[in-house]
Amino acid sequence: MAFLRQLKDILQIESTAEFSRMCGKQQPNMTGYLNGNLSPGIRVLEDCLLNATISRIFREPLGDDTRFEGKAKKLRNKVWNDVLINLFEQEIQSLQEVEPIPENQRELPESGGAYILYDSAANVLYIGKATSFKAEVWQTLDRNIPVEMRFGPDMRRFNPTIRDLASYMSLYQIDNERFRHNIEALLIRVFINQTHNRNIGKFK
Repeated sequence: MAFLRQLKDILQIESTAEFSRMCGKQQPNMTGYLNGNLSPGIRVLEDCLLNATISRIFREPLGDDTRFEGKAKKLRNKVWNDVLINLFEQEIQSLQEVEPIPENQRELPESGGAYILYDSAANVLYIGKATSFKAEVWQTLDRNIPVEMRFGPDMRRFNPTIRDLASYMSLYQIDNERFRHNIEALLIRVFINQTHNRNIGKFK
């Protein structure tokens, strides 16, 4: 499909595997689309145009040496400075900004939105969304980190829970479910190299 090949070239994505991941599609299918052996539907084209482009723009820029990199950097700054600020003022209420995690579940609000969990150095550990912070954040804290770590004088290996590592959290109340999902997907793309999130949600 000429459109997908051109999009892949414009976004400067070298491998089909990376392009498939950014579009949220299976690699064998994407190979077929790019080779012309399969015909993508309108949903595939929409997903690639939106998900791959936003993923590419919000990735750390490589520099301003190409026309696309310069435009991507300007667009990313405009999104942060204009669009997201306006959306935050209208639909997002900050309930907590990098503050200690409460010791008691009852101290968490019943409202829903997006949340970020940090370690003691304020590095991002996990990003999620919840219909009820009180119920779902507590469940997330009990999840195991999906990589083994070594601790103690004997350097024994074990899979800690997020609660073992998390010290701080941020809560953002977002009443609109679809907007909540999109903010979570955007945040995971921005902090992807520092998080233990297993999946990257699609924008919808």
